[in-house]
Amino acid sequence: MSKRRGWGLGTILAGTLVLGACGGGTPQPAAQQTPQPAAQQNPQPAAQAQPAAAAQPATPASAAPTPAAVATAAPAVLVQDHETGVEVTLVELKRTSGDSVTLKWRYRNGTAGPVKISKGGSSWLDAYQLTAGTFLIDPVNKKKYLVITDDQKYPLASKHGDWQGVTLEPGQTLASWAKLPAPPADVEKVAVTIPGVAPFENVPVVK
Repeated sequence: MSKRRGWGLGTILAGTLVLGACGGGTPQPAAQQTPQPAAQQNPQPAAQAQPAAAAQPATPASAAPTPAAVATAAPAVLVQDHETGVEVTLVELKRTSGDSVTLKWRYRNGTAGPVKISKGGSSWLDAYQLTAGTFLIDPVNKKKYLVITDDQKYPLASKHGDWQGVTLEPGQTLASWAKLPAPPADVEKVAVTIPGVAPFENVPVVK
């Protein structure tokens, strides 16, 4: 009987030890983790916008120089009416080599019909009716300069037409020229007389 009690008590003690070893004690609370504050990001200052550069005033484009090589038409000096009704334009009176001047003028028929400006004829001189009788008057020296002739007495001037004369159609033009002795260098203006036209006064002599 005493032997059976001893076995029973031993069995109970052994069971108690086993339970203790198996963690039968009071459970420990889990370790609390302290939350770390999030890293604060220092805001970078926004880049300051650079002020816009002040607009520079536009530089006006300089006018392109006129090339010296471009020839311009000689301006008309004076305009007179021919006795036949056509228009006569004095173009230029210019000093040339050999102490002479070259006179240039132009006829233009501005009427509605054909106009005969020279009569023609059988003489060789008739072809020079529009030019041979041209002359200059030097108002300073009171001198008259006639058209220069060659060694055969032909005028150094333009030759127009034939025995039938010269007729200009409506709108038609005819250019003429003549060479005359040059007035002295100090004479800057002269009077020009062309057959069938009133004198052109104060015509500049171009150098």
